[in-house]
Amino acid sequence: MKFWRNKLLFFRKYSVFSHLSIVLLSLSAFIYFLKAKIFLDPDFGWALRLGELILKNGIPKTDPFSYTMPSYPYVDYEWFTHVGMAKLYAFSGYTVLALIFTLLAIITILICVRNSDARFIPLQILFASATLFSYFGVRSQVITWLFFAVVSKTVLDEVWWKRLKYFMPVLFLLWANMHGGFIAGLIVLFAATIQRRNIKDVVILLFSILITLLNPYGLRLWKEVWISTTDFPIRFYIIEWRPIFFSITAVALISIAYFSAFIVQYRKKYKAYEILIFVLMFMAAFSSSRNIPLFVIYALILMKKGIGSFMLEIGNNRQKLFRFRLAYAFFFSIVSVLAFLQVKGDYLAAKTRSEDEYYPRQAINYLSRNIPKGQIYSSYEWGGYLDWKFPQKKVFIDGRMASWRQIPNNLEAGYVFGENNSLLLLKLSLPKVFKKYHIDTVLLPRAWLVERKRDTTWEVASKFVKALKKNKFREVYQDQVAIVYFQEEK
Repeated sequence: MKFWRNKLLFFRKYSVFSHLSIVLLSLSAFIYFLKAKIFLDPDFGWALRLGELILKNGIPKTDPFSYTMPSYPYVDYEWFTHVGMAKLYAFSGYTVLALIFTLLAIITILICVRNSDARFIPLQILFASATLFSYFGVRSQVITWLFFAVVSKTVLDEVWWKRLKYFMPVLFLLWANMHGGFIAGLIVLFAATIQRRNIKDVVILLFSILITLLNPYGLRLWKEVWISTTDFPIRFYIIEWRPIFFSITAVALISIAYFSAFIVQYRKKYKAYEILIFVLMFMAAFSSSRNIPLFVIYALILMKKGIGSFMLEIGNNRQKLFRFRLAYAFFFSIVSVLAFLQVKGDYLAAKTRSEDEYYPRQAINYLSRNIPKGQIYSSYEWGGYLDWKFPQKKVFIDGRMASWRQIPNNLEAGYVFGENNSLLLLKLSLPKVFKKYHIDTVLLPRAWLVERKRDTTWEVASKFVKALKKNKFREVYQDQVAIVYFQEEK
């Protein structure tokens, strides 16, 4: 009874902050679900198709979808996620998937703010919701957010550590079969274990590392994750892999300053490994913007000590409390406005990536009625959608293949991502490449050729289309999204 009485008194004392937190979480859940419903991730198609393929035929040993690298020893380090997505999609459709991934994101945010000072929770929710929203969708990275939050909370909270440390190997077993981000969790666990120097914790760490080998690929899983993580070219060609200064938002920038200020000011309250992990996560976010959510998740959980020390300094001093409330209201208002503007922009951008507005659905209907004899060349961003919606034909490239490399031969590519970029820039001979792969049909985004833009994409696409026409390709279909070119028989 005493416990619940204290909880009730606490809720009454900070009821404004508690109610505000509930409102913000509810709004976050609503807008996350809306985005998940309208935004179709470019990788969703191949992920779903791969899950269906695994359920039907088992784990593929080589690439099942491309005609450019069909003998590549493919490692799907998200295979269990893809199987789950395929099962759920077949049973209940896309809406349930959108709901599940929304719940995963909201649970992640709840873990981040749990047991923090009630007066700071609304601000924490704002930072977490706005930052994660930019990267959110029905995509496997969201699973890594949740697992990373659990590991970070367990490592940084003694109560959680005592309760959950023996479950760490089980978590990493699941994580290693669901997404390659398990490496980030192992880094956090490793740093904490080295600092503690406890034999039981060392055993837990070793089991957590070794158990990741229980996957369909063994050590090859680690190799594939390493290749993807350290591939330099994709950090400049793929937007979310770019360094932080290419795509940082105002909210993310303020959050970095906010986290750093608390941690630097109260650095003596933190253990060395806690600050080390903070620095490592910032470096990871700086090198690739897709790691910003992991940095924010860890920093929000880490800040609990700093916030606690800050509020102890204020105490019950009326003058300090007045200044704090004034500064808090001002800062919260600024962050709220910036978060609203960012979320609005992200949502509008997500609408442009809906299936109807971004993907060649109608063009695929045309191609299904007029299936070409040869292969189809299309854009990197559409490869996954073609895997899913046009399984009759294999693809030139899709989102899985950005880091794939092998010894080239007369029939296959050695590095198809680089070959694709060079082909679009006409650094490779178009007739030679098309002859190698027997390509007689080209499917391009109409947006590439919108003349009013006159940007770099338009210039590259215009020259590419001129080269197509020079090689007897003619336009046979066009709608608001896509253009189809077919090569006349010579």
